[in-house]
Amino acid sequence: MLDQYIEQVKKIFKPNSKVVVAMSGGVDSSLTAALIKRAGFETIGITLQLYKSENIAKGKTCCAGKDIQDAKNVAHAENFPHYVLDYTTLFKKQVIDDFVDTYSKGETPIPCGRCNQYIKFGHMLEFVESIDADYLVTGHYVEKDEQGNIMRSEDKFKDQSYFLALTTAQAFEKLQFPLAKIEKKIVKQMAAEIGLVTANKSESMDICFIPDGDYRAFLHKQRPEMFIKGKIADSDGNELGDHTGLANYTVGQRKNLNLSNGPWYVQKIDTNSNTVIVARHDQIKHAQFKVDETNLLVSPEYFKNNEILIQIRARMEPAIGRFDPSTNIVSFNTSQLAIAPGQICAFYDNNRLLGGSIIKHLL
Repeated sequence: MLDQYIEQVKKIFKPNSKVVVAMSGGVDSSLTAALIKRAGFETIGITLQLYKSENIAKGKTCCAGKDIQDAKNVAHAENFPHYVLDYTTLFKKQVIDDFVDTYSKGETPIPCGRCNQYIKFGHMLEFVESIDADYLVTGHYVEKDEQGNIMRSEDKFKDQSYFLALTTAQAFEKLQFPLAKIEKKIVKQMAAEIGLVTANKSESMDICFIPDGDYRAFLHKQRPEMFIKGKIADSDGNELGDHTGLANYTVGQRKNLNLSNGPWYVQKIDTNSNTVIVARHDQIKHAQFKVDETNLLVSPEYFKNNEILIQIRARMEPAIGRFDPSTNIVSFNTSQLAIAPGQICAFYDNNRLLGGSIIKHLL
C-alpha cells in the first residue's frame, strides 16, 4: 500500500522539485512529508511557532511546544531538514486579535480561515519563494486537479476546502495537497507502518491557541467588558430575560438562554445596546445577505448566468443560490437557518471551489 501512494506522489511534482512541507506536528503533515521524501524529491520541513501556551501536552493543538518537537522527530527519522519560523507576532495580530475583535462586534470569527489566508498561504508562501522552492505542500484534505482547480477531498467527512475559500488563486499556483485522495484511516495505517511518532496522535479539533477549548475564558481574559450583563429581548424590543455577557452567545444558539415560552433562538448580538435579540425558529431564516473581502478563483463573469452551491458553515451541506460580485449580495433559493456574520461563505460548482468571502450582514 505504501509503495502505491509513493507512486501517486511522484506524479504530482515536476522532476527534481524542491518541496517545502508545512508540518503542524500532526499525523497528516508528517505522512505527507515522509511520502514526498520517499518519492525522491528534495524535502524541507517547516513548522510555524504561532503562539505560546502552557497547556500543550494533550495532543489537541498544532504549531506549539510538543508539536514542534514531533515535527522535528519526523524530519530526523526521514532524513530531511526541518526549520522553525517564529510567526507569533504576525499570528497574534492577524488571527488572535481578529478572533477577539470579531467577537467584540457581535460576530462569529473563523480563525482557521484567517490563519490559512494570512499566515500559511500568505507569509509562509513568501518564505517558500525566498528559498526558490517549487511547491508548498500541506496535509489539508482538499484536491487540486490537473487543470489547477481546487476540489473537495474524496474523504467528504474530512474535506477542508471551506477553510481555503479565502486563499488566492496566486497562492494556489504553488500549493499541492497530496492527501486529497487518501482516507484518514489509510493515513494512520501508513504512518504506523512507517513508524512515525505522530501515527497515533490525537487530532487538533479545538481552536489551536485555546488548547483547553474554553474560548469564553480566553475572551474574558482579553476583553472582560464583553461579559457585562444585559438584557435579552425579542425583535420587537420586549425584554424576556437577562444575559451573562454578549460573548456567551452566538447566532442560532438555542441552549442556555433560560427563557420561558421557548424555544427561542439567538437572532442577533446588538453590541450598541448590549442586548441579545432572540426570535422563533422561522424568524432566524434568511435568503439574502451581503459579504465582504470577496476572493474569487474564477472570473466574476462566471456568476452572472450560473447557480452555484453556497456553504455558510464548516459542517453543513451547501445550498443552491446565486452570487452577484457587483453588489456582493448572496441569495439562496431557499432560506437558510442562522446565517452568522463573521463566518466564511464558500462558493462551489459541484465539488469545485470557486472562491469565498466573509458574511457581513443579513438583508
